[in-house]
Amino acid sequence: MNYTSRIEAETCEFWPGTTPWQDQWGSLGSYPGRYGYGGCIERVRIPRENLIEWWDWVEDHYVVWPAVKVSPRETQGLADWLESKGYQRAESQDLMVQDRQSSWQDGFSPLVVEPSTLAQLSQVYQLDNQVFADPLPTMAEMAEHLVRLKSGHRHQFCLLGEAGVAITAGGLTAFSGWGLLWGGETHPTYRGRGFYHVMVRHRLWFAYLHNCDFVAVYATKETSQPILANMGFSVVETVDIFRPPVHRQYPRK
Repeated sequence: MNYTSRIEAETCEFWPGTTPWQDQWGSLGSYPGRYGYGGCIERVRIPRENLIEWWDWVEDHYVVWPAVKVSPRETQGLADWLESKGYQRAESQDLMVQDRQSSWQDGFSPLVVEPSTLAQLSQVYQLDNQVFADPLPTMAEMAEHLVRLKSGHRHQFCLLGEAGVAITAGGLTAFSGWGLLWGGETHPTYRGRGFYHVMVRHRLWFAYLHNCDFVAVYATKETSQPILANMGFSVVETVDIFRPPVHRQYPRK
């Protein structure tokens, strides 16, 4: 199966509230939401000779330079171009997949819920902030996200402990016949107890219910990749995340 072709036939999973864009060559990214979070470039497929023109466009449309994901299919020489602008390779991720299996239907956990209130969703964002250092959204932004969760194909899951604190969380977006896992995380206090496995297995069960042929996940090599490999996921390719220089991570004067 050509996993990357099926994945790229869909719109990427973007930060909630951002505005996606796509150009004539298949490049894809998003502008930050109205609170300033989430701008990124997922694909750069423009001809190499158009890189200078493209970068002028980036500077015109992004107040803060975005992170850029570089896969084996991006414009040739893109990594060198970004480094010439002061970007640095921040991390590598493996695109991992697992084909539909009958064992997925056994992954349901009654402890895992989909947040249905702002209080529950707030706990997920608190966990995001602690694990990934993601910015905490405003209550208004969380309310907007909750509406999207209840009406769209993006699903958030969490396991709540004492006092409603999120122990582990993770998301799944159900596309056309496949699912994308994202945001898998566990509270530092509860690591090593199998909660991450519970969250992965529950999402596989959900993917089974939604007739997904396979699930995919971008796994960080130093953290989730070994765990997912032990759970039967296979590596399709490696992508690099490039971060802008510090002086371009804040609004220009």
